[in-house]
Order: sequence, then C-alpha cells, then structure tokens
Amino acid sequence: MSMTCYILSCGKSGDKNLYGKPVEKPEVILGSFNSYWNYTSRHVKLYREYVALDTAGKTMETGKFMEKLSSGDFLPLKRIARDSSVYYQLYRLAPSVNDEVKMVLKDWAYTQFTHYKREGKPLSGFNYTDINGKAYNSETLKGKIVVLKFWFVGCQPCVEEMPELNKLVARYKNRDDVVFLSLALDSKEKLEKFLSRVKFDYPVVADQEKYLNEELNVRQYPTHIVINKKGLVVKVVSDASKLIYILDREASKNNAI
Repeated sequence: MSMTCYILSCGKSGDKNLYGKPVEKPEVILGSFNSYWNYTSRHVKLYREYVALDTAGKTMETGKFMEKLSSGDFLPLKRIARDSSVYYQLYRLAPSVNDEVKMVLKDWAYTQFTHYKREGKPLSGFNYTDINGKAYNSETLKGKIVVLKFWFVGCQPCVEEMPELNKLVARYKNRDDVVFLSLALDSKEKLEKFLSRVKFDYPVVADQEKYLNEELNVRQYPTHIVINKKGLVVKVVSDASKLIYILDREASKNNAI
C-alpha cells in the first residue's frame, strides 16, 4: 500500500482527489528540457489566483511558497480541483533531473519571487520624463492606473508584442484613469530612429539602463508592471498576454471599459 501522500494522493477528508490530479506527471514534466518548458509555458500562471501547497499537500502562505520556489529546488506542480480551483504544489526535484532544467527553473523561480516581492509596494524611483518632455511621477499620476513596459530596441520579444500592446492602448483610449508608459535602455536618438519606422503607442522614456538594471534589478525583457490607483504595484509580468489579463482585472474594479 502506497504511503506517498506528499504528492497529494490522499486528503484529510478521505477524498483521494481532494486537490485533483496533476495536469501532467512530474516525471514526464522533468524528463527533458522541452517537456519542462512546454509545461511551464502552458500551465504555470502564478500571476493568477491559486492556492499554494507544500510538499506534504498542506496549504501554505503564498509568500512562503514563492520563497521556497525561488531556491530552484522545487517544481510548481499544478493541480485542478473539481470546483476548477487551481493549486500549485511544491514538488522537490530529484538529483537526477537534467542540469539545464535545474538552471532555467532556478533563474525563472528567482525572477518570479523578485516580482512577487514588489506587489503591494510603491515602485522606487517613480519619476520619469519621456522623450517629448512630459513628466510622469506619483503626483501627476495620482489616482490613475499606470501600465509600465521595460524594453530595449534590440529585444526581439519586446518589439514583437508591440502591435498587441497598441491594440490594448486603443481599447483603453476612453479611460482617462489608465496611463501607458514605457522605459527603454536606449538613447533618445536611437529610440527616435526606431519609432520613425515602428509604431508603438506608449510614451517612451530614454536612457533607463542604470535605473532598470541597478535600482529595479530587472533581469528579463520585456517586463510589464501594473500600478493601481493607490500607487502600489499590482503585478509584475513578462509578456503582453499576462499584462492584458492583469490590467483588465484591475480596470474592472473601477469602471467598465
């Protein structure tokens, strides 16, 4: 008789599927880099609502879950319950797991934890002037939802998502309480040359390499941040699809689009 309740094969109520089955078996997920990457891309969405579970299947605080995850020693194993609730359980990696998977998972998990720690706090150094001379700070944007994108001209994913972001700006054009702004690593001259041939509807702030890399410790580009009307970070995410989900959810708390 198996006693491996640490993989949630049983629950307090006696219901063996209390938290549902994993969306994929961990040994399959961790069998190769491609399997791990496909699993993470399809199933791991820590920017959405979920319940955190430890290795024994007990609920735990999200902050402690994220801190444990940041060690790189665990896989966030997704489970879906009968009521469609989403659970992520810490699944400890075996020593035999592929080194490339371990390295990428640890870097990803550290970034996720860094993002999580910004939530509910003001963004440091929130004082910018775009390439057209317009100022943006906590006073000029008081009472507004602020959508920030961090990028640079040579970042292919940053550029590829711009058409989708332009559609988002257009969709919110009648919302005076939603402001879009981007911070780029590049010089004003380089950005003006780029923007003369590529349409991007966010205002752009130039020469932000030191601020983004040293003060905000941004390790991934693009990075998006949504700041609520109280001036606090709601979420930090890595691509347009995640941003759209977070912005729509935050905007719906105030007014319909």
